Amino acid sequence: EQINNQLIEFKSACAIAHELERVLVLPLIGHRSAQTDADWDFTFKISEFHWVPFEKYFDQKEFHNLPCRVISTNNFRSLHAADPNFTLGTLHFNPIAKATNEQQMFDYFNTELNFPFTNITNIHGRMAQLSSSEIYTKFGNDNSNILGIGATYWMHGFERFQPYPLTQYENYMDHALYRKIISGLKVSDNLKNIVDVGEAYVRGLLKAPIFVSGKGQTNTGISLSSLLESILEKKANIGVGNKSKFIAMHVRRGDYWNKCKRIKSPELRSHCYPSPGKLEAVVQQYLGEEKMKEEQNSGLFEKQEQATNQFDVTLYIATNIGGSKDEFKSLRERYNVMFFEDLFLNTKGSNLDSSHMALID
Repeated sequence: EQINNQLIEFKSACAIAHELERVLVLPLIGHRSAQTDADWDFTFKISEFHWVPFEKYFDQKEFHNLPCRVISTNNFRSLHAADPNFTLGTLHFNPIAKATNEQQMFDYFNTELNFPFTNITNIHGRMAQLSSSEIYTKFGNDNSNILGIGATYWMHGFERFQPYPLTQYENYMDHALYRKIISGLKVSDNLKNIVDVGEAYVRGLLKAPIFVSGKGQTNTGISLSSLLESILEKKANIGVGNKSKFIAMHVRRGDYWNKCKRIKSPELRSHCYPSPGKLEAVVQQYLGEEKMKEEQNSGLFEKQEQATNQFDVTLYIATNIGGSKDEFKSLRERYNVMFFEDLFLNTKGSNLDSSHMALID
């Protein structure tokens, strides 16, 4: 599955572990192997993924901020390595969607983790967006040493229930437990440094795009740390002027239309799957509001219909659209538009996998 969905599963798992007072075994993060990318038919096969320890992508120093106690998969394995009778016991399969099945769960625990278990059951049926009390009713009296559940995608509802697909924006950050989980999820130091380099290019602090390897080296011949020191110095010199600002936008395409088309209201559907014209209107509205705020703060407020000097604005677009991106032609005619591949060149030569790049983007 895509890393965004895997992280949603992690958030639910952490919340459930916290409420049941259990220790969460950090899951492996999977990314599809290169040979299946071009012809992927949206089926989910464990064998077509590379599985990597969770802590490779996130800062272990921040895990203490999580509301759940955690242990890595390798440490969990080491704890039970000397016990010849060790077993996970019964695993609880959660049929969250048509694309999930018990075979996937069997393959993950048996082939990838190589953990013995007794059997797989789905006696609880589909578990989605459960309340804290519902979770406790199902598992609070479970006295087994190990509670194995899969999948936990939106299994915890964080005290609300949202229709699918969403018809309005929902700010989960107003939920204390969800917010606490986010506070403990920080990308690794190396990824954070790479993000800082990319941001510097978007802000105009670097003259050319940079290739940064996962080992901390750049195509400039200097180390990533030295490059960051130079960037920080430039930031201090330019302050926070308009030329250092940029707008970031996430535009999801691909299979997402199959979800958005279920929304009957044309207006709501346009928010789910916005057209190029809709995207441009959103940018114009934002720039107009920012312009008015600046003029109000400077005491020179005059209402304007739209922002001026549009090519002074950099628009960074995170998207799953590949190729030439002709869909954004009208935006490119008005703004300085950048994409991930404009910032980081030849990433195939690095040890950054698709999950690294999705997090950076």
